[in-house]
Amino acid sequence: DDGLRRAILSLKSGESSSLVVSRYAAHRYLLRKETLEFRAKLPQKELIRKLFRVLDASQADFLGPDELRRYAELCGFEGGDEAWAIEYAEICMDYSINPRTGADFERFVKIVNGKAGQGQATGLDFVDQIERTKDEVMSRVGTCRSDASRGSRKFTKQSTWQPVADNFTTLRSFALLIRESAADPDSAFALFTTKRFGRLTQEEFFTGLDRLQWDGDKRNIFRLLSLGSNCVVKKHFKWAWNLLDAEELVLERCRRRGETARSLADRTRVVTEAYVDERYPRKVTEESIVAEDVVQAMT
Repeated sequence: DDGLRRAILSLKSGESSSLVVSRYAAHRYLLRKETLEFRAKLPQKELIRKLFRVLDASQADFLGPDELRRYAELCGFEGGDEAWAIEYAEICMDYSINPRTGADFERFVKIVNGKAGQGQATGLDFVDQIERTKDEVMSRVGTCRSDASRGSRKFTKQSTWQPVADNFTTLRSFALLIRESAADPDSAFALFTTKRFGRLTQEEFFTGLDRLQWDGDKRNIFRLLSLGSNCVVKKHFKWAWNLLDAEELVLERCRRRGETARSLADRTRVVTEAYVDERYPRKVTEESIVAEDVVQAMT
């Protein structure tokens, strides 16, 4: 093993053992074809659990919107932030997921077999996803692969991710309509009837949709809200209203990340202009800025 030989030579030359360990522990080696095929023979649920653990970098036992997006991209999702926000909202609705905590393992299994379209995936498909996720984690922390092993593993990325369902698109359109027309679910319900605790018949519901200039399929939205009943009540409005919570959560996180990135870029530029001496140049990074903030707070 070339990496092991280099580590031994470094130790023999007198280099610090801690430095050697940190340097060579950072290398991740590509697995041989035989090893991949052996791992692929594990039961499907065990492979899914391994994938769940690799995606769950924070070890929270839940996969939030960011982790599920990584998985979706492994399955072929290629949309931007707004598209993913809608996808995540649909996932939360379909699998009864709390948007803020995310999916536990059992719900993740359902996503794998449903939304992700991997019910018939092979063991090698899951091993591929596990290895790709590990690669991404390593790239984020600045680690690398052995040059000797580079390129020995080649996978074909498959696109199995299912598009947003028409029914969810209809429900989302209704949710947007009532949010644009009222301040809360109770106020939205009041736009359809003057009865405080009443039930909306199909005819009353259709009349309310006409007043709000709904241009969607009225019969379908009534069916989706009433769930087989012959009326729509206030709790159905609250449920539809809350469908957008997951979407708003994702967009808010994306907005905050963007603001943080811009703020760090601006501070890096200011610090560079203020403190870099041409005679003693020093590299200014995000980490150095954070370190300076800590020192200032302590003093």
